[in-house]
Amino acid sequence: MKVRNAFLFVIGLWVLLNVSRILFDRLSLEISVQNSILSFLFILYLVLVYKISWTPEIKIDLSINWGANSYILSVIGVLFFGVLSSIFSVLTKIFLDRPLPVVADYNQYFYDILFLVIIWPILEELFYRNFLVQNLFKVYSLRKTALLGAVFFSISHVGSGNGVFMQFFIGWFFSYIYLLGDKKILPIILLHMIMNLCILFLSTKPSFQEFLLTNELFGNILLALLLIFLFIASFIFLSKSFKLAIK
Repeated sequence: MKVRNAFLFVIGLWVLLNVSRILFDRLSLEISVQNSILSFLFILYLVLVYKISWTPEIKIDLSINWGANSYILSVIGVLFFGVLSSIFSVLTKIFLDRPLPVVADYNQYFYDILFLVIIWPILEELFYRNFLVQNLFKVYSLRKTALLGAVFFSISHVGSGNGVFMQFFIGWFFSYIYLLGDKKILPIILLHMIMNLCILFLSTKPSFQEFLLTNELFGNILLALLLIFLFIASFIFLSKSFKLAIK
């Protein structure tokens, strides 16, 4: 698959989901209803792109035989990215003076876990890693494919309320270890679920938000710069360590 075709698939999904969100907001639909319809639309789009671009070389490998060291490094990595992403997400909302995420009741928490922690990681990994990255890897090198996977993953989150910067490094990390791990999609889905659960728990925790709100602006700017450095350094360290562990 060429970059142009991959870009068109990503833009198509972005337009479908974001136009739907705008329509749902105007209709004042409940978040749970919105997420249900968006998940259904995502599934339909996923079936369509698989049908259009399916080749015998494309596989959905659900095996999980990575090895203990690879799993340990990966879980550490996604938890670390989850903590950094939570801080970065709350700081972004503070800087832009946007409402902080809250969980109003247990029903909302249930739906957040259902969609953000279970359904969406499955759909995103089947589309971005198993479809896009696997197809791109037939044409480009591992490093270039991982970089393209990161770019497309971050582009798809523009306007969604999630930081594009952190999504770039998360997409890069997942694409990289997906390719190094012999394109086994199930471990990546599980890691994505763990990371989203960490982000959901921390970013909506009042004490966590209060800690960041009580910092001075200059202190939060320094913290944001530190996060950028940690994102880059942790990605380099974890990707190299995973490459050694997978061998």
